[in-house]
Amino acid sequence: MTDALGRTWSPASGLSGGAPTPVWGGIAGSSSEALYKSARLGVRDWTVRVPAAGTYAVDILTTDATGDRPGDRVFDVTASDGTAATTALATGVDIVGTAGGWWAYHVTGRVAVASGTLVVHFVPRRGETLVTALCVTSAGGLDLGPTTTDDFTGPAGAAPSASWVPRVGSGPWGSGELEAYTASRSNSALDGAGHLAITARRESWSDAYGSRAYTSARLETKGRLTFTYGRVEARMLVPGGAGLWPAFWSLGSDIDAVDWPRSGELDVMESLGSQPDTVYGHLHSLGDATDATGWQGQHVSDIGRGFAPGTPVAGAWHTYQMEVTPEYVTFGVDGRQYFTATRTDMRPGQAWPVGKPYYLVLDLAVGGDWGGAPDASTPFPATMLVDSVTLRP
Repeated sequence: MTDALGRTWSPASGLSGGAPTPVWGGIAGSSSEALYKSARLGVRDWTVRVPAAGTYAVDILTTDATGDRPGDRVFDVTASDGTAATTALATGVDIVGTAGGWWAYHVTGRVAVASGTLVVHFVPRRGETLVTALCVTSAGGLDLGPTTTDDFTGPAGAAPSASWVPRVGSGPWGSGELEAYTASRSNSALDGAGHLAITARRESWSDAYGSRAYTSARLETKGRLTFTYGRVEARMLVPGGAGLWPAFWSLGSDIDAVDWPRSGELDVMESLGSQPDTVYGHLHSLGDATDATGWQGQHVSDIGRGFAPGTPVAGAWHTYQMEVTPEYVTFGVDGRQYFTATRTDMRPGQAWPVGKPYYLVLDLAVGGDWGGAPDASTPFPATMLVDSVTLRP
């Protein structure tokens, strides 16, 4: 079978348990729909020979265009190298409940293999397991060094570590934001309790780009700290309120040379204050003729999804994660995966922006084309707290 990018997928071997089953209707969310039309119901194990010991990125493709309802089909996924030790890839997978059904869905993770054999285990909780395809790629050699954590310790009112540089000015940001970003400690500072506080205020600011009625802060690690692959995460408490737009995201370090969206953008988390129960993860890159026209008349590929974790996003502490490998980018909250963007699901002509350095951005925007403007109910000052930011190889 050939996917939309011209890559060949071979018939499966090494399967234990289950039998082929038809998949109804069309599959949304992938340009390689045919990969999701050959499903196996009830599979227990999938054994894959790998060329050498090392770390491997596992991408399990599945869908539930079979008429099931949320809760009808729930299973766990683990992996091992044939030893007693296992790595948990996903717990309580409910394809319909998580992805809405009739969608291309992924279970991803990285597994250390000490032998030449990788075994993926599917453990049913309710109903039968369902799998359509498996992609295993080497993740060895992708690590960029030891885990790096900024826990924002320091006295109240101090600046964060030198890794974080404030961006100053009122734009142009290209997204309709209403704030100016400053280097003032009233907009960004340590709170003395182990947190970075980024605060949006209703106050005037003027520069060459015009006047603004709000100030806030945008801190970047550009030129200081980057990542290419691995796991990026932050423990954060974000504010709610119409017109507030807190975010933890990243931009390609080549942005000054190639501009956006060619630089790529990977958004670990975005939250709209008017939607206090939802978190968003996105990947943005250069698109094709079917993508919407965006910045400077370029086609922009916007791939992502919102997710309600079941507890409020605004006003509560959560840990937001993003895992980046050559073949996929997976977004999660509190350890739960909710969306994966993969090369396999891209359309021809859409740029896959992974495989180069990215720098980090923390900001609290006000207004914007996406979330809308603040109103009389929006609390000011509004503060986003960041407990820690971690890069894991």
